[in-house]
Amino acid sequence: MDNANGKVAIITGGSRGIGAAIAERLAKDGLKVVINYAGSTVEAEALAGKIERAGGRATAAQADVSDPAAVARLFDATDVALAASTCWSTTPASCIWLLSARVMTDCLTVMSR
Repeated sequence: MDNANGKVAIITGGSRGIGAAIAERLAKDGLKVVINYAGSTVEAEALAGKIERAGGRATAAQADVSDPAAVARLFDATDVALAASTCWSTTPASCIWLLSARVMTDCLTVMSR
């Protein structure tokens, strides 16, 4: 990815499978990654550790993305852990939107209605 400097990717379902592969690739490309998971704490933390050992920046964050309040907490945790969020990814479609955290939260709020 061109100009990944300072960008953060939040990967939902990022603890395993396609999400984990996306997290590893984006970290390799220089993005800071937040591995979002619903219940796979051990897998998410292990992946974050693997990325960090490889020289990337990663953190694991639990949140139910169908809950707007949980999504807001996810973005807050991202801001604290890795700095401002500007890149968001979802699986399995692997779509990446370059949006501010506030815009993304607003979109998710509308989508969950």
